[in-house]
Amino acid sequence: MFVTFEGIDGSGKTTQIEMFDDWLHTQNITHTRIKEPNERTPIGTFIRKFLHERSLEWEFPTTSQLYLFLAERYYDSEFVIKPAIERGCTVICDRYHHSTLAYQCGVHGVDLNTYWFDNLPGEGIIRPDIVFLFDLDPQIAATRMDDRDRSKFDDFEQEKHEKIRQTFLNLSGRDDRVVILDATLPSEEIHVKVIKVFESHDLNKGAKG
Repeated sequence: MFVTFEGIDGSGKTTQIEMFDDWLHTQNITHTRIKEPNERTPIGTFIRKFLHERSLEWEFPTTSQLYLFLAERYYDSEFVIKPAIERGCTVICDRYHHSTLAYQCGVHGVDLNTYWFDNLPGEGIIRPDIVFLFDLDPQIAATRMDDRDRSKFDDFEQEKHEKIRQTFLNLSGRDDRVVILDATLPSEEIHVKVIKVFESHDLNKGAKG
């Protein structure tokens, strides 16, 4: 099974994937955890450098940025995710295709063309079985950030993150794999919901198989 965790910065998705990772260990469920961009791949390493060195941002047109993320996703799908699933592993991923679309479309104005979303399997990019979307108001997210990261949420950044949030929600309306979770709830309560959805999906998948 392939499960992804999505949401704006400060939504708590990384906390939830860590809790879920720990739970999978306690249940002796064979799994692997990845994060996009995947710094263990050549393309992912380049993207992380690109993201952290702001001076590089304007050297790439917006559409080029989108293709750069898609190139890394092809690599991950072919050499990381698919082989793990074929070995019987559950794959959990911190950010995936929904994040790329939400950030590129919500911030940079890339057209949310259905091609990028509806034709992933035909293009060699594996689709997740479950997408957990941790939904949170950017103003609340800002209060969760430490001093070092709070600069991400000045007035302009809050407006940007609201656009990202809305794009996430728009995408969820087109994808029945998305499970929207209220990120204002206590972490443990959200964690229980994640487990219930996962177990329910696993049982249904087993029944169909």
